[in-house]
Amino acid sequence: MTTPHQRRVRELEASRRLQAELQGLIDSHSGTIPSVVVAEAFERAGGRLPEGSEERLKFDDLARGLRSRSARYLGEDTLRRVIRTLRQRSDVIGAGIEARDARLRQKR
Repeated sequence: MTTPHQRRVRELEASRRLQAELQGLIDSHSGTIPSVVVAEAFERAGGRLPEGSEERLKFDDLARGLRSRSARYLGEDTLRRVIRTLRQRSDVIGAGIEARDARLRQKR
């Protein structure tokens, strides 16, 4: 059984790995990135999360959407926006984790 704190930590780790992987895709492709490759990155990130995780559901939904869209490629600017959104959400999750850990340290 995963505690809510452990789940949030795993979600943060998965999001940061995904951000790094998406940045790697931008660096390795010139201009456009195949949407299937991006979908696979989201699926890998979601696959590392526990069942019932909201982040897992979001990652899986995004992957499904990428696979079903008619456009076969994503522009670099689109992927950069996705990374920026993930980074902002990671910062919020990370701040919550750090605040909780600080409170626990004070109690000791």
